[in-house]
Amino acid sequence: FPVIQVLGLVAFSVVWGLYMAFLASSGEVVARCLCPVTNETLSSSLVESVESNNDGICDDGCLTHKDLEYSRNTKYAGWYLLFTWFWTSQFIVAVGQLVVAL
Repeated sequence: FPVIQVLGLVAFSVVWGLYMAFLASSGEVVARCLCPVTNETLSSSLVESVESNNDGICDDGCLTHKDLEYSRNTKYAGWYLLFTWFWTSQFIVAVGQLVVAL
């Protein structure tokens, strides 16, 4: 049982998970009003009135929710981190297979 391979994969997974958590939290919080009946998102002027009420309900009985919006560079960084996960994890597995084969 290749213990060093597993330890390397766990160590990489912890560091990678931290980077992904930081990247996922780097978005900008945007409040929106959503009407469940019509299934449409309302304009941001209604959201500003909701922020002053703090009750979570927009005009006309619609609900407010908050989303994270990411920039183009942040989205590319997410794809890059996904690629590094696949490449590095498979590299660690391949080195383990090579050591066992020898």
